[in-house]
Amino acid sequence: MVDLAQELQGWTASVYKFGCAFIHLSGMHDYNSRDPLSLISNDEREDILRHCRYYHSGPANDDASFADLVPFLPKVLEKIAGNLECYLNDLENDRTLNIDAF
Repeated sequence: MVDLAQELQGWTASVYKFGCAFIHLSGMHDYNSRDPLSLISNDEREDILRHCRYYHSGPANDDASFADLVPFLPKVLEKIAGNLECYLNDLENDRTLNIDAF
């Protein structure tokens, strides 16, 4: 998977980086006591924020907290799920994947 990810570009590369960084938040369920974005690496934090800004218009502030990110997560996850559904449909019907269209 890592080798394949090196070949990704555009939306698919951004989603891969977003997912890799976002998964590290899953073990940090103590959101009321500490900000999980402050507990991951700066690179992972920037991957999450960059994806949300580029594809979903925010959050705009450079020191965004997890609370700033939460309103964007439903849109992000819906878009990823919808695009994956399209990819699977194309694969099931032997159509060429057009990953740049997403």
